[in-house]
Amino acid sequence: MDRSSPAVPYRLRRDEPMRIEGFSDAVFGFSLTLLAFSLEVPSSIEELRTLAVAQLVPTLAAFALMCWIWAEHNSFFRQFGLQDGTTIVLNCALLFLVVFYTYPLKFMAVYLWALVADIFDWNGVLAGIMGSGSLAAGTRAGRGDDFALLLIYNLGFITLFGIFALLYHHALRQKDTLGLDALALFDARAGQRVHLISVAVGLTAVMDMLLVPRGFAGISGMVYMLIVPVHGFHGVRHGRARARLLAALAGDHGRRAIDDSLAEDDGAQR
Repeated sequence: MDRSSPAVPYRLRRDEPMRIEGFSDAVFGFSLTLLAFSLEVPSSIEELRTLAVAQLVPTLAAFALMCWIWAEHNSFFRQFGLQDGTTIVLNCALLFLVVFYTYPLKFMAVYLWALVADIFDWNGVLAGIMGSGSLAAGTRAGRGDDFALLLIYNLGFITLFGIFALLYHHALRQKDTLGLDALALFDARAGQRVHLISVAVGLTAVMDMLLVPRGFAGISGMVYMLIVPVHGFHGVRHGRARARLLAALAGDHGRRAIDDSLAEDDGAQR
């Protein structure tokens, strides 16, 4: 592709990844490696048990979130194949956040795991977390430096998914260059809406954190549990609306085919 072309036309999207995708995959791989190497190597069975109790669930949660971000990134570039200047700038900003927030993401996962253990009185889990040094003893149950941790995480979450929304907005502005049809436009708008929903959840967490007493700021982290039902509701509505659009498009194509056939028959009779 020459430099004057900002995108692969939608109808000609190829399977081979572009250089911007290869570079991005390398950054995501590096971030996942940081998550893995943040685990200390145990020197005994007891340390292994403590590490598993303290770190297994938070690491899996952080890994899953990072994979989700990669999947959204992959979906965007597989769908649109943009590589113009605006896309490169937004993508680099997104990758910077992915790398920079690897450790805040891990700390947040450990913090929420400790908060859940505190709520349900899982003293063994709490002892394992404190014993592993993953969290300071004063940080549990909304005390200590958790306010700063939550603020950093929330701002990073909002910014990251805000960038995704901007990428989709940019793709919609390039609809003529990309040659997007009605279905592709529908999917692009839905993709942008998905990320705006994530931004809204992050803003709700910030508002909750600022409105409740500072000692209970940790409760705002539970707001992120809304992501699953909210995205699920949107997904169901999107699926139904997409099915109706497909049916309408199929009907239009059918009517056009009939009209074309009738026109050909009229031409033949004449």
